[in-house]
Formats: sequence, structure tokens, C-alpha cells
Amino acid sequence: MLLTLESSAGQEYLSRLRAALEVELRKVGLSCYTVMFMNKQRHIEPFIFSNFPQGWLNEYRQGSYHLQDPVVLYGLRRFSPFFWEEAVNAFSNSEAPLGELIQERATNYGLTAGYALPLHDPEGHLALLNLSFDFDSGVPPKLQGDGHHRLQMALIRFYEGLLSHVKLSPEATSEALEDTPKQNVLSQREVEILRWVGMGKSYWEVAQISGVVERTVKFHMANVAFKLQVCNAKQAIYKAKALGLV
Repeated sequence: MLLTLESSAGQEYLSRLRAALEVELRKVGLSCYTVMFMNKQRHIEPFIFSNFPQGWLNEYRQGSYHLQDPVVLYGLRRFSPFFWEEAVNAFSNSEAPLGELIQERATNYGLTAGYALPLHDPEGHLALLNLSFDFDSGVPPKLQGDGHHRLQMALIRFYEGLLSHVKLSPEATSEALEDTPKQNVLSQREVEILRWVGMGKSYWEVAQISGVVERTVKFHMANVAFKLQVCNAKQAIYKAKALGLV
């Protein structure tokens, strides 16, 4: 993880920080949230505090969705708050090929609409507060007023309080800045699918072998290409072999 708590006392303080943040969220009529901290290079698993559904959080981490999540990508280039819909519409399929699929998967867990507040620090990190609300109920009225100012300050206070009890790992930071992906950059499932594709199997054949639908195979291959910083499956296979990943 990018951030490591220094002590058990820090853990207790973190609980108080979260409680204070949740108080501010309730003041604007929101309660479902995620706070994500990450190096902007994004090769390190983000540090996440959240009360989103656990199934979604597990899927998000295992799939390394932060690499192509349009909300994260948009947060990297924005300084002001924005709605999730703005982020999804900001990228073409070539820029974020898995963006629509990630949003579709999120809706399966009831995460249909939301609001994000980015915070950039001078050390090259992004803090992103993601708030989910019910699409059918519309934007919470208090959020349409000056609620976003309250939330922005709440995020700043949370982040400043966290940094006073959390230290950055020098090893993790230096690893993130390296251009060559590490051997554990791919998940076990991604390596498995990449091997089959490298053996000349079609996506449909790999889907049958792996017991998934073809769209899932395409999803994993697009994720592999993104992680390895290449443009297509052929380049991904070549680079993975050169790096000894498969």
C-alpha cells in the first residue's frame, strides 16, 4: 500500500477522522462514500477508505479498476468537483476502453450516480472523495448549494489529519516512478488469460476454457495492455514475455 499507518494509536485516530468526515457528509444528505489516496503514476494499489458494498470494493481492487476508472482519470486532470456522468462522457473508448464497463459493473452494486472531489498534493498524490447517491432521487439539494464547499474542506481536513499519522513508503514511491512494470503488476487471472492468448487462442476460445464470457476476456486483455503501457494484445504478449511475466 502507498500509505502505512505508524501505530495502533494512528488506527484509532483514523477512526475518529472517518467519523468526523461522515458527520460532514450527513450534513449535505450523503452517507455512501469512498476516499482514495494514490500516487499519480497509478502503478501502486490505491489506499482506500470506504463504506461502498464490499463486493464492489473486492472487484475494484482485484481488477485494478483504478487504472481505467473514468472518475479517477478525470480526477487526475481536474481541481474542481464533478459528477460521475461528466467523467464518463469526458473520455472516448480509445482513451478509457473499460470505462463504460466499469460503470456498468458499479450499477450492479447500486452505485448509479455520484459526485467526486479531487485534491492534489505537492508530492504527486491524488486524494479523491467519491460520493454515491441514488440516481432516481436526483442530486441532493444541499449539494446543489454550498454543500460542495463544506465537503471540499472536510476532505482537506481528513487528508491533513491522516498525513499527520501516516508515513509514505519510500520503496513504494520509487517503485511507482519506474517505467518498467514489476512482475506482480498482473493479476493471476490476467496472466492466465494472457498465456492462452499468447498460445494463439481466440478470445472466444479463451472464454470457453476459462468459463467466462468473451467480453470478460476482452476486459482483462485491455487491462493487461494498459498496465504494460502498450497499445494492443500483440504488444502486450511480446512485452510480457520479454519481462518474464508469462
